[in-house]
Amino acid sequence: PANEFYHLEGRQFSKSNNWFIDIESFLKTFSVDQIRYAIAANSPESQDSEFSWKDFQMRCNSELLSKYGNLVNRVLVFAAKNCFKKVPPLGKLEAIDIEFLQKVKEIAKECEDAYATFSVRKASQQIMELASISNTYFDAKKPWKGVKDDSLKEGMMTTIASCFEALKILALISSPIIPKTSEMLWKLLGFSTSLAEENWHAILNEKAVEGRELPAPSILFQRIEDETIEDQINLLKEVR
Repeated sequence: PANEFYHLEGRQFSKSNNWFIDIESFLKTFSVDQIRYAIAANSPESQDSEFSWKDFQMRCNSELLSKYGNLVNRVLVFAAKNCFKKVPPLGKLEAIDIEFLQKVKEIAKECEDAYATFSVRKASQQIMELASISNTYFDAKKPWKGVKDDSLKEGMMTTIASCFEALKILALISSPIIPKTSEMLWKLLGFSTSLAEENWHAILNEKAVEGRELPAPSILFQRIEDETIEDQINLLKEVR
């Protein structure tokens, strides 16, 4: 694969002109997966693109944190509190569950095709699409209603089990771009193996193990504050 040009805040990267990002400082300030995702999501595959600090902040906060991280946290915290810290049974599927799980499979296939053609930008879009539809599904099913209403408890379990299937696929399809986070998510789902050593299609076809114990939930991403971004922008302003 060959890419077009990648710029920095509207200008060409140039170390001789001091228009660059210091890699050592970059990696100390932000996580590797934040950097990998932001670049993949805005890579210059078919036309020039550019790195901007505001876009980087938006990718990390609005996408990785608010979509991906929020989905993982809300599902795992709910399961810890209301599903005995175990993977719940899938139970009887309603139309909304079947439609959701089918869409999850479709996104996985689209993401696989994107990787096969080195389209990491499209793959990153599919990752966020999966996180988005999963959050929408969680909200639509309202599993919290089943906490105190025994007549809704089975449906609650089905909702969370379906979300676990989506999280499993989310870990899989995001692993080439954000490998450390994906590995963390894989372990949070109760798997003892290494995601990096698993087979893509085997994971797709593997059924959730009902009753598998879950570790305590943990936060995957930290918010990037405005002050941190302003500091980075000011460094560039100093050398104009």
